[in-house]
Amino acid sequence: MSAAAARGCWPTRDLPVLGWLLATVLVTHTHPLRARVGERVRIWVLEAGPSRSTSFHVVGGQFDTTYAEGAWLLRRGDGGAQSLALGAAQGGFVEMSFREAGDYPFVSHVMVDAERGAHGTIRVIR
Repeated sequence: MSAAAARGCWPTRDLPVLGWLLATVLVTHTHPLRARVGERVRIWVLEAGPSRSTSFHVVGGQFDTTYAEGAWLLRRGDGGAQSLALGAAQGGFVEMSFREAGDYPFVSHVMVDAERGAHGTIRVIR
């Protein structure tokens, strides 16, 4: 294992910050984020608040790394997660790779927010 891997640092490509702000969600819904099959991506998430929590989820994906508020919740090789829970004004990131091409929707599991537009798509190509 390399020194970088021992510290939990793997090569990734950061996707843009995803905040549950209307302008950001509208952009990612009309212009999907893009990734390639097998490419490892890091998705930054911010729960902008002001008072509601969220649970970020990519439909059809599994996170192998999760990080929130300065702490590793899950490191690559230790299992998998389906969502990243964040309180108001908290942030973090998830890392994952996609095995197949296609469109992968992402949502807030606070479904009222998802129905109001807090959702988007990651388009994975070969």
